[in-house]
Amino acid sequence: MKNTNITINDLAKSITSLAKDVKDGFERVDKTIKTEVENLAIMTQNEFNDNAKEHQQMRDDNAKEHKQMRDDIREINHQTIEVRKEIKTYKQDQDKTNMRVIKIDCFELPNLRKRV
Repeated sequence: MKNTNITINDLAKSITSLAKDVKDGFERVDKTIKTEVENLAIMTQNEFNDNAKEHQQMRDDNAKEHKQMRDDIREINHQTIEVRKEIKTYKQDQDKTNMRVIKIDCFELPNLRKRV
């Protein structure tokens, strides 16, 4: 048989050493968990910031597109007004021409009768 004379001091040292190892292990696990949580928080914040930037870019793009559409509509309205003015001017000119023709016809017809 082996000599198993273990003193209380040896047992206390072993328990103390084991307790220290357990404590160190818990501290390492705690530190690892804290580090992982911090890294996860940083990654989450970075992802949030990236999403916010992307969202802002989309809003800016939409605003530019909306402004361009408004400018296009404004230009179309301006062109429509110009075309309407041209049509009105054309109609007025056409009416004046028709009036001249009518006046000429009215004045020339009696003269033609006299000549004939």
